[in-house]
Amino acid sequence: FIELAWAFSTVLGLFLFLVEIAILCWVKFWDYSFAAATAATVIVIPVLIVFVAFAIHFYHSLVVQKCETSVQDIKQLENMKRDLDTATVKVNMYP
Repeated sequence: FIELAWAFSTVLGLFLFLVEIAILCWVKFWDYSFAAATAATVIVIPVLIVFVAFAIHFYHSLVVQKCETSVQDIKQLENMKRDLDTATVKVNMYP
């Protein structure tokens, strides 16, 4: 749950920050002209799209790595259990 909370807080926080930048550009350039405000917003939108694409790719890679690590850890635990079971059987056979 910690990784999920971290991912949501980071991604959501950065996403909202970029949306805030777009809104601030709109407010800043509104008095100058409507075209300037629109241009500033149009410039920020591709940055937002690139950020979302990067975040999806990054967190997907993170989840894949976490799953692979968990599978590897489970296999190691199964091997340890099998080795301990084998050692226990040998000890019981030769008292």
